[in-house]
Amino acid sequence: MRASLIALFGAVTVLSPDLSLAIGGRPKASLRIHFEVSPNLPEKQRIMYQLQNPKIEIAVGKFPELWEKHLLAVEAFPGTPGAVLLRFDDHGKRVLMFLTEANRGRRMLVVVNGRPVFAPTVDATLPNGQLVVPSGISPQEFQDLQRIAKKNKHRDESM
Repeated sequence: MRASLIALFGAVTVLSPDLSLAIGGRPKASLRIHFEVSPNLPEKQRIMYQLQNPKIEIAVGKFPELWEKHLLAVEAFPGTPGAVLLRFDDHGKRVLMFLTEANRGRRMLVVVNGRPVFAPTVDATLPNGQLVVPSGISPQEFQDLQRIAKKNKHRDESM
């Protein structure tokens, strides 16, 4: 039994990232979108993030409203390093529209691989399921998020 477990785990470690995703492995990149909440909420309901620009600390809901599962496309902005356009599935579109309407005046926080990359104050409803992140996405993160979006798109097309 021990030898078969070693053989099994040894096989998993040599799989490519795309193949490990196909068999249920974790994605190489994570995308989380949270909305600002009161810092007075109990710790079990919020996460605190220290932003660098502007230099402020904000509280967001502990559980993200959207994540990489909802991505259908990730597109680069030519001439703007690190800027991307995120396109979400129908569920993501509805969530983004509803929550940007409900959270005007609060911050929306985009977190990539555990690192806050964009924290705009919501001033308008986003009705089309698209979000521009103007900077902060590395080339490797961009490629990883594109791979995830492509996989999600194929999943949605096969349903």
